[in-house]
Amino acid sequence: MVISYSWTDLGWTSNGWCEVHPVEIGAELLGQSILRALHSSARKIPTPIRGDRPFLPVLEQVGCKSYKQFTKGTFSLGITADGQMWTATPDVNRTPAGFVPVAKHAESGVGVTEVGLGEVAYRGLMVSRRLTEVASHE
Repeated sequence: MVISYSWTDLGWTSNGWCEVHPVEIGAELLGQSILRALHSSARKIPTPIRGDRPFLPVLEQVGCKSYKQFTKGTFSLGITADGQMWTATPDVNRTPAGFVPVAKHAESGVGVTEVGLGEVAYRGLMVSRRLTEVASHE
């Protein structure tokens, strides 16, 4: 699954855009989806009001009733871009607390093809998986 986030005064929040893909999606298709997510992202959107559920469209897409249910057993990678510069940061899943970025495992670059971006995502997700598996045994 690829999810788009937008920036508010309080930080990143889901903006409702997401695409669900099979696990075996190819690097090029994954890269294309990530580019669509990045293009759907915005800066300085209004901060959600208490009680809003900006993540609800994502939960509905995958049939989950709660964020906690969604995150159980999930691996995550945050990808940000500023022009041609990009950074991919793996997260460790600290359910129920959510995802925590691990900056020392981040990968950055300038310019990338759709295939290259998909490959970066696969590498980052494998790191997220390792980090999460280690954390679950702590």
